[in-house]
Amino acid sequence: MIPIARRRAEVEARDDLLDARALAVTMAIMTQVHVSRARLIHARRRYRVAEEFYDVQYRILLQIRTALEAGRVSEQTAIREEMNTLVARVKLDLAFVELQNAFANAYASIGQDPFEDGFFSGEESVQELEASLRDKWRVLGDRHASIEGLLRRRRVPT
Repeated sequence: MIPIARRRAEVEARDDLLDARALAVTMAIMTQVHVSRARLIHARRRYRVAEEFYDVQYRILLQIRTALEAGRVSEQTAIREEMNTLVARVKLDLAFVELQNAFANAYASIGQDPFEDGFFSGEESVQELEASLRDKWRVLGDRHASIEGLLRRRRVPT
């Protein structure tokens, strides 16, 4: 009887271990989803701030250009504002990249695969890849799925 009791206790201990491992895996997945969601929220906020910063900087640049034409500011001031606007644009582009990465990580954390079997043949051109990925991300719910919005933004005229 002792070997059977010992065997039963061993089996129960293994069951408990498997339950604990399953719980640990579940918690790891939940944590990963939570962290990726928090990063996505943060990236969206950073993008909105960068967008607003760029818009303000662009308006400042337009005012400085008008003042330069009127002779109220120096060319050095105008050049400085041109540079500040370029820096604001780079920050906006970086925020856009961060947003796209956060979006991809959020979907990866819940098991969504934008590259399921058969999605790419390997013979696509860069333009075809871009169009396919943009369409796939839009289906997944990304409103910023392409750089088209950035291209429509005001550009710093030369």
